[in-house]
Amino acid sequence: MIKDAMQQAGVAYSDLSCVGLNGGPGSYTGLRIGLSTAKGICYAAGVPLVMVDSLLSYANGLVASQNVNVDELIVSTVDNRRDELFYAVFDSRLNRLQDVTLTVATDETLTQRLGGKCVVVGSAAGKLSKVYSESESLRYVDVAPSASHLLKPVVQMVNEKKFADLAYSEPFYYKEVYIAPKKP
Repeated sequence: MIKDAMQQAGVAYSDLSCVGLNGGPGSYTGLRIGLSTAKGICYAAGVPLVMVDSLLSYANGLVASQNVNVDELIVSTVDNRRDELFYAVFDSRLNRLQDVTLTVATDETLTQRLGGKCVVVGSAAGKLSKVYSESESLRYVDVAPSASHLLKPVVQMVNEKKFADLAYSEPFYYKEVYIAPKKP
């Protein structure tokens, strides 16, 4: 699929200046497969790896597709598929105001955060909308994940020479990986 996509785009591996990817949080399996594939391409092409967290990617997708008021905070979310969710907070210029936090929808700190003027985006927005009703100061925007939302952060990280260690980089799990013991 990668070969076909590159052929359709008219791009050769020698044309690459880096490989950027969503480093997580997200599906453990999806993150591992994506990072393994990206590392393989980087090694083969001799280019650096850039990893962007999915919360910044969602926030960037929102800013690229919607009007975000200067006084609105962006609460970017990723559903953890249990009762938990990851979130980070950005201002309208994508400056990170709060690092990635793993919590539940009814967390007191999150409740206080959503009490101000903000827009919620990401895969856990639906989960939060069931707890916190949309209002004049709180709105939810559906932005589908897209590789194009990685472009601006990747370019910025390349300009700042913030490359991932190709040999030792791991996905941004933000939570211990739990592997169930094999059943006898």
